[in-house]
Amino acid sequence: MKNALITSSFALLLAVVGSGCQSQPTYQQLFINTVEQAHNQVVYNRAEALAVDIEFIWQGNYRFRGTMLYDTKSMASKLIADNGTILIFDGKQAYASPAEAATADAWYQLVAMPYFAAAPFKLDESGITLTAPPNQMLPLYGVQSHAAILSYDEKHKSRNGESMILYLTRGKGTLEAIGGIKTGPEHQDVLEPRAIVYRDFVDVDGVKFASVWDFYPWTEADGPKGGLIGRAKLSNFRFVIPVKDAFKAPADATVIPHPEM
Repeated sequence: MKNALITSSFALLLAVVGSGCQSQPTYQQLFINTVEQAHNQVVYNRAEALAVDIEFIWQGNYRFRGTMLYDTKSMASKLIADNGTILIFDGKQAYASPAEAATADAWYQLVAMPYFAAAPFKLDESGITLTAPPNQMLPLYGVQSHAAILSYDEKHKSRNGESMILYLTRGKGTLEAIGGIKTGPEHQDVLEPRAIVYRDFVDVDGVKFASVWDFYPWTEADGPKGGLIGRAKLSNFRFVIPVKDAFKAPADATVIPHPEM
């Protein structure tokens, strides 16, 4: 019932915004508020860090199996793989232990997995703009769904000029998909746009997280389409208090160079 009220209110306010009332919130504010309420941003903001176990398969091959630790405030992250590899982003620099693990794929894992997990909670960051597509809707699996075009400005140097499409889950207001992703484990110079589709939401202390991420080819005209490219399965979500120096690089770690994408 609560989710239905959230999306019903969103649709109603969209109509008011469209009427030209100057005192009403913008489309960006409405979209962000809808997602934040559906995912319970208030509780998420109280947490110091998120820990979750991840199994990531891409084009039939395991890319990562282990645990992710993500600081919700500093955005530092740590990946501890089952094979003993440790990847760390301390907020400024990325590191890998052992040294041979400092690959382009390691960089992708450190950047992408925390971003995909926290995407619903990062929409109000500085440098991000959300605009409405025509009629505020775009097709998602053949059904018109509320959507927003996300773009970055120069504050996001690695993504300046990039844009993606966000889709809301009908009747719930959660973030169901992100289309237009142009990075992946392959690190080709030019990648066909993909979409991540969020499935099987779980409740973690009242906060909604997707426990399955599916990746597909994508076009703006059709949304996600074609065969499954990759899948991540997430389990054992928990909010934790990181130990001191949790995001400090091990003594034998080496810097992961930023790949040219």
